[in-house]
Amino acid sequence: MFCPECESEYREGFTRCADCDVDLVAELAQLAVPPDEDVIEIARYPALHVAQLAASVLESSDIACFIGDEFFSGMRPEIAFASGGVKLFVRDSDADRAREVLADFEQSIPESEETPD
Repeated sequence: MFCPECESEYREGFTRCADCDVDLVAELAQLAVPPDEDVIEIARYPALHVAQLAASVLESSDIACFIGDEFFSGMRPEIAFASGGVKLFVRDSDADRAREVLADFEQSIPESEETPD
């Protein structure tokens, strides 16, 4: 049994993730890529939570994606930082649409206003 959120593995008999409080699944979903289609890196982010936000934006637009080394990025963020950031991947056939969706999302975020010290 696995947690679909944090991907922790549980022994049989457990039904909910103790950390995420979600129902466990028998197997984790995998990005279904036809054998003749490539998966490419679409973006890099400075932290796991930013990559997860971008992934949720893509998934809400029905674009399958996955975060490379998500487990290590969460457990050891310095590894992701040292390797150039947390990598987000999509199918090659979805790349142009994914870039558009992410660009639209990033433009919709208001500029942060700095507060005086």
